[in-house]
Amino acid sequence: MIMATVEITTTTTIKTEVVDLTNTNAAAIFAEFEETKEAIKALEEKKAATEALLREMLGDAEVATVNGTKLFKLIHGTNTSFDRELMKKGFPEAFAATLKSKAYTYIK
Repeated sequence: MIMATVEITTTTTIKTEVVDLTNTNAAAIFAEFEETKEAIKALEEKKAATEALLREMLGDAEVATVNGTKLFKLIHGTNTSFDRELMKKGFPEAFAATLKSKAYTYIK
């Protein structure tokens, strides 16, 4: 196995402009945006809680029925992940050659 040290340098240019939105409804839209994010968070928490109840009701079974009709079933899946630190340490050249970066923006 060939071991090598690779230095990765990233340059990011940030251009900041300011726009005055005083005479617009931007504040109301932003407030709605923030409320929507909170609603999504609350719904995700509610979804997790109801899923936990359904899983508890399901027990060891995979299909739940009501009056003989299937209500829901447990689906099996697999997620795969990539150990970036292991790749970086064990195969630094491959890590550097395959590393992709993508700039993005979001509203905060």
